[in-house]
Amino acid sequence: MRTKLSPSVALDMGQSPMGGAAVDTGFREIRSAYQRFADGLNDLARTVRRGLRRHHQPPLVLELDRGAVHFDDPETFRFSLIPRTEFPAIRVARLVDWPAEELERVATNIRQVEKRFAEAVAESVERPRIIGALLKRLDPKLFSKDHGWRDIITALNHCGPQYDEYKRIALVKYTQYLRARQQVFRSLYLEKRGVTFDSPIVQRKADKDDTRLAAMRETGLFESTLLPTDHLEQTFDALPRGETICLRFTDSAETTVRLSSHIFKLVSGKHFYLTDEQGGNYLIRPGKNIIGRQAGCDVVVDSMYRGVSRKHLIIEPVSESFALVTDISSHGTYVPRQVF
Repeated sequence: MRTKLSPSVALDMGQSPMGGAAVDTGFREIRSAYQRFADGLNDLARTVRRGLRRHHQPPLVLELDRGAVHFDDPETFRFSLIPRTEFPAIRVARLVDWPAEELERVATNIRQVEKRFAEAVAESVERPRIIGALLKRLDPKLFSKDHGWRDIITALNHCGPQYDEYKRIALVKYTQYLRARQQVFRSLYLEKRGVTFDSPIVQRKADKDDTRLAAMRETGLFESTLLPTDHLEQTFDALPRGETICLRFTDSAETTVRLSSHIFKLVSGKHFYLTDEQGGNYLIRPGKNIIGRQAGCDVVVDSMYRGVSRKHLIIEPVSESFALVTDISSHGTYVPRQVF
C-alpha cells in the first residue's frame, strides 16, 4: 500500500542513464541479497523447530534384562550409546587367530547388513516420521548382541511414536557400531595379508584381476587403500554416519571430500559446487542436496564412480563459509580433520 511517505519511483528501462545492463545487474544483486537473507531465516527457523522438538521429547524408560534404564532426554540417550559404537575388545582378541579367508567371508556378510542399515538411515533422514516403521521392518536378528544392542532395539520397538527421536538416534549409533566392526575386520585382514594402506599391492591386484578387486572392494576390506598417492599424506576422518556435521571454510574456499575412495572437491562461496576427479562440476543449490548415483538424487554423480552409494551424502549450505553435511552412505565419507 502506498502512503504519503512512500516515494513513487518509475524507471524507464530503455532510457536509464545507468544503462539497462547495469540496472539488471543491480536488481539481480538485490534479489540475491534478499534470497540469502530469506535462506538464513529459514535455517534459523529449522534450528528453532529442532530445538523445540528436543525440548518436548518425553523421558525414556527401557525395560531390559538387567532392569529398567531411565533417560531424561534424547541427548542423554545419545551420550549413553557412544561407548556402544565401539567393537568390544574381547571380541577383537578372539579374531586375531582367524585365517584371512574367514575374515573375508564374515566381512562380506557384514557389508551386506551394513548396506541395509545405511539405506534405512538415508530413508529416515529424508522422511523422519517413518522411523518407527523402519526400525520394525528390520529383523531383530540382524542386530548384534554386543553391548545389548538387540535388547535395546527390541525395547524401543515397543515404544510409541512420541519416542521416534530416540529410535532415530539408536539406528544411527548402531550403524556406527557396524562401521567400527568392519574396520576391525579390515585391519586384521590387511595384517594377515601383509598389506598396508599405502601398499602398491592393491594396484597390482587390480592389474591382474579387476573382478577380484571389485569383489574385495565390496567387502570394504580394501576401501582405504584405493586413495590416489598424492592424497595419502593428508589426514582424513570419517563422518559419523547419519549425524549432521558442520564444515568450516575459514582458511580456504574449498576442501577435499572423499566419497568412498573417490576424491571430490567441495567449493564454497556464493554458490557451492562439487568437482569430481575428471573436473566435472555439480552445482549445490540452497537447502538440502542429496548426492549419489541414483537418478532421483538432487545431485547425480557420474555412474563411473562405483564407490559412491546410490544415496551417499547430504550437503546443505548455510552461509558462504559453512555447510551442513550428513553421511548416509554404506561406503563412507571422509574429510580433512581441520574442517570440522
